[in-house]
Amino acid sequence: MVSNLIVNTKCQGLYEFTRQVEQLVHQSDIVDGLCTLFICHTSASLTIQENADPSARVDLGIL
Repeated sequence: MVSNLIVNTKCQGLYEFTRQVEQLVHQSDIVDGLCTLFICHTSASLTIQENADPSARVDLGIL
């Protein structure tokens, strides 16, 4: 299954789109599998972090 997620940005920065990915995975009705994210832009990157400690979000400027 292939789904597209478009994250509109206004400028440089960190953009959280966890909820959108969770929603796409939930809608797929796939129980077990692998979710691969492909970013098709040369200057974009993906940061994966845990959010158990609220200070992690503060450190990255995601309030």
